Order: sequence, then structure tokens, then C-alpha cells
Amino acid sequence: MKQQNEVQMAEIIQEHLKNQNVINLEDDQSDENAEEAMQSYVNENINLREAGPGRLVFRRMPFRMWIVGGVIVLLGLYLIYHLALGTWGVLFKGYQEGHWWQYLIALIIIMLGFSFICAGKVESVVLDKHRNVLELQKTNPICLTKRRGHSLSQVHNIRAFKKGHDGVNFYTLHYIIQAEFRASPPVRILES
Repeated sequence: MKQQNEVQMAEIIQEHLKNQNVINLEDDQSDENAEEAMQSYVNENINLREAGPGRLVFRRMPFRMWIVGGVIVLLGLYLIYHLALGTWGVLFKGYQEGHWWQYLIALIIIMLGFSFICAGKVESVVLDKHRNVLELQKTNPICLTKRRGHSLSQVHNIRAFKKGHDGVNFYTLHYIIQAEFRASPPVRILES
């Protein structure tokens, strides 16, 4: 029964991927190539960065925060450039000289951009069967890492919670995966 359910699930996933033109299954293409293509598609969509026989690594990169922070820093640098050089080589005509408070505002804008960049942390979940550990890592852009490790033998349950609202005007649904342990309180592993 379980084998039959797995086969049906694989067929449903392949049919779904064919309908979305993610995998182009030709008649001369072997089942092995189709499986590899389907596995790579699934790995890309669940942020799976490393998969070995005894180790899984899921990683989430905050590209949006880094891009927004970079744009804000560039805006602040452009304001300083505009203030320091007056009207030479700038896009719009402004004051010929910068006052101290204008430089202060530009520096505050640059600091705001760097705070956006530093707020974006790379979150990693490492499941290692050989070391018997579930490790949660958060790394900021200056490579400071916070690690929390839990024994895999202490994992009691893994749950997914649906949060948010699915409405007509707005859609805020997201999912949280949470691990429950025998001897310690539950821990949020991943969030979509």
C-alpha cells in the first residue's frame, strides 16, 4: 500500500512538472534522466543546498534585504557626492554648497542601508545522521555565526503550521516548520 502511494505521488509530481514545462520528458529520454531533473527541480524549490547519504543542509539567503540595503547605501553615497561636488556631473541641480545637516542626513541614510544589509542573516538547518545532530545556524554578512545544536535522538515531532490569511484583497499565508524535543521547548526550524 505504501509503495503504491509513493508511485502515485511520483506520477502526480511528474505530471505537474510536465504541465508547467519544468521538465520536458521526451520519448527517448530515460527514466533516470527524468528522475534527476525532477530531483533538481525539487531541490531548488526547497532551498536544499547539500544532500548526501547522511547529511542534509537547507539554507535561506536574504537577497532582498541585501539588495534594498545596497540601493539605500548607493543613494546616500550619491547624496554625499552631490553635496561635495555641487553641480559638477550630477543629474539634477541642487545647492552649490552642502550644509552640515545635509551631510548628517546623508550619513544617516548610509547607516540605514548598512543596517538593512546587516539585518539579512543566512539561515541554515543542518541534519547530520553521522554526528546525530540537528544544527541551526544564523550567519550575518560579517561572518559572525550563531549555532544551536540539538540531538536527533531527542526529536519527538516535526510539525508545520500554517499562518497568515488567505483573503480576497491580500494573501499573507506562510508556513513555519517547528521541531519538538523530549527535554527542551520547541524550536522554529524554517519559515517560508
